[in-house]
Amino acid sequence: CLADGEPEPSNRTLRLHPLLTPECSQEDVYVAPGVRTQPVSICKITSKYLMALMASNTDKAYRDRLETMFDSVNCTSQPSDNLTFAKAHVRIPPNARPPVEYLVRCTLRDCEWSFKLKSLEERIVIQPEMSTYDPRTALPSLNVCAGPICYSTDLQTKILDKQGTKILRDGLSTQINLTNLYCRSTVLISTSTDPKNLRPVVRRIGLKPMQTLECSEKPRYLPPKHSKPLDLCESELAYTKAVLANATARAMAFASLTCYSSKPGVEFNAVTMRLPSKMSMPSVFEIRCLLHDCQWMFKVIVDHDKLQLIPEKSTFNPQTDIVSVHICRGPNCRGEGFNTSIFDLNQHLLRGNLTKNTVSLHELYCRTEVLLVAQGSGEEDEPVRRKITLHPTEQLHCSQKDIYLTPASALKPIPLCSFTSAKLREAFANEDVYNTYFEGIRCRSSEPGTTFTKRHLQLPTDSSAERNYTITCSLYGCEWMFRIFKQPETLKLNPEQSRYVQQPDMKIQLQVCLGPDCRSNGLKANLTDPRGQALMVGFSDSFTLFNIFCWSTLNLIATTPEEPAPVQRTIALHSAWTYTCDDKDILVTRGRVGEPIVLCLPTSKESKEALANETDFKRIFKEARCNCSTPGVTFSAGFLHLPSNASLSDSFPIQCQLHECQWRFLVRIVKEQIILSPKRDLYDPRKQELISLRLCVGENCRSSGIHTTITDRHGGKLLDA
Repeated sequence: CLADGEPEPSNRTLRLHPLLTPECSQEDVYVAPGVRTQPVSICKITSKYLMALMASNTDKAYRDRLETMFDSVNCTSQPSDNLTFAKAHVRIPPNARPPVEYLVRCTLRDCEWSFKLKSLEERIVIQPEMSTYDPRTALPSLNVCAGPICYSTDLQTKILDKQGTKILRDGLSTQINLTNLYCRSTVLISTSTDPKNLRPVVRRIGLKPMQTLECSEKPRYLPPKHSKPLDLCESELAYTKAVLANATARAMAFASLTCYSSKPGVEFNAVTMRLPSKMSMPSVFEIRCLLHDCQWMFKVIVDHDKLQLIPEKSTFNPQTDIVSVHICRGPNCRGEGFNTSIFDLNQHLLRGNLTKNTVSLHELYCRTEVLLVAQGSGEEDEPVRRKITLHPTEQLHCSQKDIYLTPASALKPIPLCSFTSAKLREAFANEDVYNTYFEGIRCRSSEPGTTFTKRHLQLPTDSSAERNYTITCSLYGCEWMFRIFKQPETLKLNPEQSRYVQQPDMKIQLQVCLGPDCRSNGLKANLTDPRGQALMVGFSDSFTLFNIFCWSTLNLIATTPEEPAPVQRTIALHSAWTYTCDDKDILVTRGRVGEPIVLCLPTSKESKEALANETDFKRIFKEARCNCSTPGVTFSAGFLHLPSNASLSDSFPIQCQLHECQWRFLVRIVKEQIILSPKRDLYDPRKQELISLRLCVGENCRSSGIHTTITDRHGGKLLDA
């Protein structure tokens, strides 16, 4: 930059031509606001000669002279304010707001040059340049540019929300990590070399797809007792779970969360919500939440849990069906963690605490409808009920046979259900089981005064020996009817006859009967005459009427261990069987007047056999009552006695009665007669003919024990035999 060299001591001036200049560039110089506090060279050397000289010269003194060449430069600017010059550099003040432009003129010895110094608005240039960035994979880098000038050193970069009010990520430089910017579709990149003194350079970028917290929008089903706060965001995303698990991170991430409910009464607090304590069932709350650029909606459905049965039917067969029970809360069903019970519609427990979810419907007697009730173990779990219909109704098979009772047994309680099945009898012998199933039984009687309990009925106490009752009972789907006949026991005879003929070989079988039921076990019977005098005692199942005389009716009295009261029956005989005492005259010789005379001379074989036993004869005929119109006759058991002074030709009319038999006869005093056989008026003594003789009184003759003597007409003894 010297056109004239320095004068030498000889004061000689040297003119240099051509002028050697550094060839300072006069192109516009751009200074980025972020680095404008750094000095800008006032000369951008373009002289290749000078550049090569500086690069190749190893003389330090020469190099220092070259480097200090610009110490004497003089520069001015237009406008003249704000710029500062120092040696070979110029600085733009930091408070100058771009865009600004200065015309700088410099002189160095004989060199002059000028250039424009510009400070433009900075911008962020991102590589790669894209309309939106995938936050999951993109890792862009950035430069700050002002016009053609770009720089990336010393950058302090932040990621801000789209409003620029919240720092999302700090401590970045040129490499931008966009991951985990959840719920942000747009962010601001803010960078500066001197954040304290320089306004940062900001650029808005779009993120697509936007990373969400994947808060579930599935409906939430809650029981009525639910009282715990509900999370406003339920997510399976690992990041969201980690954020929700950390109180600090949760508070920061969800600080801007705003939620609304379609129904009043919902309380929102941070990341939870609480439902109102009172509501109708079912209640549906539509919840809408906003978090930055994320929004999600879900329904909270509060309702009673439901029971799902597999298989699903309108009616179930209790004999064959086994159902699988599940508790369903909305579409979510479970088959464990609860106990199942079965109630009838009156809330009577039929079967309880079934731990398995498979339930048999067998033995739910008489129930056309039952309630399945499932109870979970959680504090919020309520009993879940479902009514099911059973068809056909499983019957109890209570007997409908007629019941026959004696007046004594009618005072005892009578079962309402006499089970026809041994299995049911055993099952319902347990009082608790019986009371459970028979709760709700309804019975009525055709006669007033009958009282009922669950198990028994009690007939009214009255004096009637015979009375009939019709009992009808209902127990849900079971109905049965039976009749009760209160009547005395009867004696049944076999053969059964209206009037019995007494035959020696006829045995009569005896049974005590109550209605159609007859028995002979333990039977003890007596047979008495109408006066109550015993004729036969202590027989059991059979007896005979043979040898019972002079009665047209008899009394049969029997007792059994079951019934203390005796059972009686009157037996009618075909005709009073008499001894058929002969009403012919009884002829008595004078010599036998002192002997007893039987009151009855039987004419039948049977009566003769009866009289053959003297003991039986006396027993029977001691009851005989006889009289005689002729005085002097006396009577003893079965006999009469003539007076001792009775003489020939005396007669004694006798009238007798034994029970229902009456007879009369005449006792005459006669002589015995000799009857010869053969009977002739004349006998030829020349013939050796044997003549037999008998002594006869009337028709009664005897031939034994006779001492015979034959005399002549003068009484002389001819033969003594």
